Amino acid sequence: MFRIWLTNVIRRGMPDEKGNEIEKIIEESEEIDTMIYAMEIALRNKMEEMELKGRQEGKIEGKFEGKLEVAKKMFIAGMDLTQISAFIEIPEKDLVKLITIDDNATKRT
Repeated sequence: MFRIWLTNVIRRGMPDEKGNEIEKIIEESEEIDTMIYAMEIALRNKMEEMELKGRQEGKIEGKFEGKLEVAKKMFIAGMDLTQISAFIEIPEKDLVKLITIDDNATKRT
């Protein structure tokens, strides 16, 4: 497929005789095979890297959401924000913003 694409790109606007000559060179070139193989490896590596990054971000986000849920429950139960911040390991100023965004969390029992 890469060979076809490369041939089409190079031959565009070129006289048939020259185009046929270039097409033959591309078809017979082992360097093209090496380029294709290198591109396949690079694409696979990039996809794996992106998948790993996505999984890592998901884990971090999940842990944060879990901590926030616990913090909201602690706040509703009447625990002091300073203590919650110490247990949850989220700065108190950020915790205040995050907890008070949810209207239900501000209703203590």
